[in-house]
Amino acid sequence: MAKVTVPAVSIYPIADADSLGLPNLPAAVEALATAGAGWIQVRIKQASDRQRWETLESCCRRLEGSRSGLWIDDRVDLATSLPCVGVHLGQLDLPVGAARRVLPREKWVGRSCHDLAQLAAAAEDDEVDVVALGPIYRTRSKANADPEIGLDVLSRARRVTRKPLVAIGGIGHRQVAEVLATGVDQVAVIGALGSDVMRVEAEFGRLLKACEEAQ
Repeated sequence: MAKVTVPAVSIYPIADADSLGLPNLPAAVEALATAGAGWIQVRIKQASDRQRWETLESCCRRLEGSRSGLWIDDRVDLATSLPCVGVHLGQLDLPVGAARRVLPREKWVGRSCHDLAQLAAAAEDDEVDVVALGPIYRTRSKANADPEIGLDVLSRARRVTRKPLVAIGGIGHRQVAEVLATGVDQVAVIGALGSDVMRVEAEFGRLLKACEEAQ
């Protein structure tokens, strides 16, 4: 397992094709990098393999020379062949062990968890580098989302694992402070970035300000 370097910036933006539009993702990724994002995830749920490849390749090109690292959602095959930091896998995606058979050792694997039992399993799995827990609040950015778990469960999660912990789901400017207070390492945001690619950098800046005020 490669050692994970968690960014100093606590806001972890997810550029989602459903929210921002597939053609706009490379510009959104570049704007987020310019705004200071450490990790950026790209999520594409509906597109052809060719469209996914071209979009993600363009995102990687936009990050050349920046300090931002790109995470690819779901697709181990694309993460293997692109200059990203890792792949993020859901509970129904390719098993982590199978992903590790093809991923270069220096690339990380993130794992989505929706309760403390799943989190404990991921914590014990040496092949998992980063764990995400959620949804913390009700979210509209994902169809058929799992039930919200709330801050109480999130607070207990920090005692379950010492791996880098990401909180995700329904987190906006008003919730950043209380989420960070639970001891998580990163706060993932999707809907809070909005749907206008021209405002992504500004919205990320607002989230960073909320993060700074929380500290």
